[in-house]
Amino acid sequence: MNTKEFDKRKLFYIIVMALLAVVLLALVVIAGFTSGRHIDPPAESAASDVASSDSVSEQGSTSDDSAVSEDEPVTQDVSDTSSVAEESLNSEPVSEPVSEESLQISAEESREESKEESYEASEEPSVPDFDPYNIKTSGVSANGKTFPKNAADNTTAGFVAIYNVTKGEFIYTKNATDKAYPASMTKLITAMLAEKYLDKSEEIVVGKEIELVKAHSSLAYLYNGEKLPLETVMDAMLLPSGNDAAYVLAVNVGRKILGNNKAPLAACLDAFCEEANKFVQSIGCKHTHITCPDGYHDDAHYSTAGDFALISAEVVKNYPLVKKVCAKKHAKDGYKLEWDNTNNMLDYSYVNGLKTGCTNEAGYCISLSAHAENSDIVIIIMNCSSTSTRTSDAKTLLSCAFGWY
Repeated sequence: MNTKEFDKRKLFYIIVMALLAVVLLALVVIAGFTSGRHIDPPAESAASDVASSDSVSEQGSTSDDSAVSEDEPVTQDVSDTSSVAEESLNSEPVSEPVSEESLQISAEESREESKEESYEASEEPSVPDFDPYNIKTSGVSANGKTFPKNAADNTTAGFVAIYNVTKGEFIYTKNATDKAYPASMTKLITAMLAEKYLDKSEEIVVGKEIELVKAHSSLAYLYNGEKLPLETVMDAMLLPSGNDAAYVLAVNVGRKILGNNKAPLAACLDAFCEEANKFVQSIGCKHTHITCPDGYHDDAHYSTAGDFALISAEVVKNYPLVKKVCAKKHAKDGYKLEWDNTNNMLDYSYVNGLKTGCTNEAGYCISLSAHAENSDIVIIIMNCSSTSTRTSDAKTLLSCAFGWY
């Protein structure tokens, strides 16, 4: 190989090496530039991405994910891990509104499910011992005049109800839906059941049931083995308010209900009370519960003035024997016993009944019935402080009821 040829070949290799060096240098520069774009993204760019996506979310449009994925490299080495994590953190606000809404919907669904479970658990609500009801009053006296409410409100009775039996409407009420104790007015219920179940002509035999009467009871002084007509036993119960007579009638009614003339006393009284509660409910009473035939105090034996107006109206409308007995001022048993009616309001010609009552818990009570102005009126007065205040209230309310006040 001559020297010229060697020099040419040497020069060729040098040029090639130089070109390779230039190309390699160019590749290194390009690689470094490309890598530098992804290591340190500008904070302004990240903030603008978040602001852009928030703005889209507020407008209710779907966000464009292509702007986020547009700058992602095709390949990634280990040195890019931190940048990917940082980009991920910076991009979280884009998806936050969706996640928050989802959580809110989930929470609302959870609350709705909880409500449904609570509703299912309370499908059978507990019934309170006493649940007052509303009574609509006409505010018109029997003769068509406006009822003098102020005068009636000034009466001392705790509970009052005035009912126009002829029209079938309440005229006036005062605490008439409040729980109260009826005391011996209860005997009106016992009397109606006796008229319903017992034959007027049959003879009632007084038995050991009179021994069930509680201490300090008012008595008609019936004795064991005595035989009396039904009306006479009613006289003994409704005029002097004999608790002994009330037990006699209740036991005889109980035996009729049971269809057993020799049924035990306890069974007879249970049957009587069960029937008494059904009876008062059937005539519209919503808050009356009967546990005894005489009204001797028991916390579980209660009523309202409104209910007792309906009970008294039932006497006036459908029970002539009870109404007849309640109108008597005096009666006797055919032997040696005589009874005076405890209802002193019978001295007024238009008053024709019905029944008084008194216990420490009930106060002084009265169920009055009267007829005037072509109308039958019943007035229930409960929880007066004395006989005199009961009488005074009765006179005032009678005048108001008929439009004479």
